[in-house]
Amino acid sequence: PSLKNFSPRNGFAWDPSGEGKFSVRGGFGLFHSQILSWCCTSAFFRSTPYAIRAEFDDDRPGDKEIINMFPRALDQLSSTAGAVLEPPLFTMSQPKQPYLMQWSLTLQRELMGDMAVTATYSGSRGVKLPRVADVNRPVATRGADGLWRYHCDSTGRGNTVCTQDADKRRANTSYGSITNRVWDGTSDYHGLRLGLRKRFSAGHMFQISYNWQKGMDEGSSIAGSPRESFNDAWLSPNHLDRHSDRGLSSFNLVQAFSANGALELPFGPGRRFGSGSDGILAKVFGGWQLNGIVQMNSGPPLNIEGNPARTCSVCNNILGNIKDGEQFPKNAEDPNGWFISGDKMKTITDEEFPFTQPTPGRLGNLARNAGTGPGIINVDFSFLKDITLTEDTRIQFRAEFFNVFNRTNFQGPVRARATHSRGGTITRTFGELVQTATTARQIQFAVKVLF
Repeated sequence: PSLKNFSPRNGFAWDPSGEGKFSVRGGFGLFHSQILSWCCTSAFFRSTPYAIRAEFDDDRPGDKEIINMFPRALDQLSSTAGAVLEPPLFTMSQPKQPYLMQWSLTLQRELMGDMAVTATYSGSRGVKLPRVADVNRPVATRGADGLWRYHCDSTGRGNTVCTQDADKRRANTSYGSITNRVWDGTSDYHGLRLGLRKRFSAGHMFQISYNWQKGMDEGSSIAGSPRESFNDAWLSPNHLDRHSDRGLSSFNLVQAFSANGALELPFGPGRRFGSGSDGILAKVFGGWQLNGIVQMNSGPPLNIEGNPARTCSVCNNILGNIKDGEQFPKNAEDPNGWFISGDKMKTITDEEFPFTQPTPGRLGNLARNAGTGPGIINVDFSFLKDITLTEDTRIQFRAEFFNVFNRTNFQGPVRARATHSRGGTITRTFGELVQTATTARQIQFAVKVLF
């Protein structure tokens, strides 16, 4: 950590009523994200001479024959193959110190002796955040209309080759992709949280919470790890202009609702019903408790990708392109085609498809994370039974049901977010859901001894 990382914090609390039943709290803090060793490591094991990487597509002439030779497709690589003559490289620009400014304002009011309502606004802004891009693409220029162009024409094998120098399409012809990390990204977050809470009394308690939020950034993923983000591209489509990457954060869930509660059933000794019971009857009907958790949230943003070969022959992670005058399709909510139903995707024509390929040499016109994935509804339930053995010892039986209604909660498309293939054809699996975000119903039983 640098000694220059001055991180001031300030907070306050105020009771306008003077009765201890109303509070106003607020604060501001500056936090630094430490530049740890992983930030300085390059994936050398993925670079020459330790490894050779090559990409093949099953819908382009020539590549299909190689793919059909799997698993020994790479045996067909010669000493003059592009993956050998132009090996990939991993680099990093001079690191800058990332930092985050956070602030919040909370109003809390007691309604009754055991109940309080809360409203909180919170926000943050991140500065000098890392962003990853292939910086060895053909040189792009920005026109007077604000659009970036790669000065390419569609030629040969359905690919896009730069006319300025077809044989030297990359800026540095000694390498293929140069994956570089820069430190110029920003992020913004604003959220509103409403809550109602009752503390445990009279045999019951509950909490209810509703969140509305919006997070924007120029890149939420920087490592390419599936554990990091499944719904966003980790490589910037255009390293020259971070503003063109501006979009919803990959973890932005616009709305989220949650509730939980516990209820002791009013049966048995000391309860409303059967307060005078004893012996076996008291042990059977007393000591029951019910618990529940409800979670509902809207779906995360999804990055819609297009055909990168239309932009440049070596491009990747290119944003999709929607036809002029078309609106992003309303979710069909079909696991076989989340945006457009799976049955329609099987036969849809270019004229019916709302997405199209961009003009050769151009970037797609969709914003990053323009789509929205499936949300989650999940209910967990449990009941407990306490049996008192002695004054200091009791046995507790537990039955817990996770996803008690066995609802299938899907994860957004992981490998089916591209509208078109590199060969220019419509991706028939566009929007297909193949993974779940939560487990199926699970039931577990347990016995605890408390002493």
